[in-house]
Amino acid sequence: MLRETGVLQPLPTAAPVRGVCLDCDGVLVDSESLSASVLTAMLLEQGIEFGAAEALTLLRGRQVATWVAELFAALPLAGSPEAFVPDYRARVSAAYRRELRPEPHAQELLDRIEVPYSIVSNAPGWKISEGLDCAGLDASSASSYVSAYDLQSWKPEPTVYLEAAAGLGVPAEHCIAVEDSDAGIRAAHAAGMRVLHYAREETIPTHPMAVARSRSHRQTCLLLTTLATQGAAV
Repeated sequence: MLRETGVLQPLPTAAPVRGVCLDCDGVLVDSESLSASVLTAMLLEQGIEFGAAEALTLLRGRQVATWVAELFAALPLAGSPEAFVPDYRARVSAAYRRELRPEPHAQELLDRIEVPYSIVSNAPGWKISEGLDCAGLDASSASSYVSAYDLQSWKPEPTVYLEAAAGLGVPAEHCIAVEDSDAGIRAAHAAGMRVLHYAREETIPTHPMAVARSRSHRQTCLLLTTLATQGAAV
């Protein structure tokens, strides 16, 4: 069936997948569009109109301090980045509690992964837990949550994925990462992992570093099963 869809071409010599690394924001929880709406509202309070799509592109998969510094360099914002970041985080946390939802079929994905897995994020550890809790997801079977803040190394640097592989006890080349952002895909690829590009939006092109594209987590489950049993490449 996979051969007919053109999603994957099985390759017997490819290393079977023995571990899975899942990004959190944008892969397990539908948080990035929510964060983008918080950002646009904060900018509008200062009289600056900023499109939701532009905000999403700015923050998707990136360290908050980095893109906030870019905003202050590009826009006539009052205050300072040091004050903006905690205000932004507090508003995002409040938005999470009100309206955060899981990505469709995310719990089914977590329940069906048949190899050890970790959740790997550019966010602080508390924000990973908060996001999963607010979205009602049970990730108790995860081997670990790996936070870039704990390691002081953010995607697209590969450190978080190398740490996740080490924690799983699996070489990086035997792991596959599920990512939605350019920074995350580059990080996992640099670590030596194969990457599934998860993106529901038809307008987002498949990332050139990904071995396959998934538009739903039911498809993600199918692709992971294929990779875990026989290995595959595009």
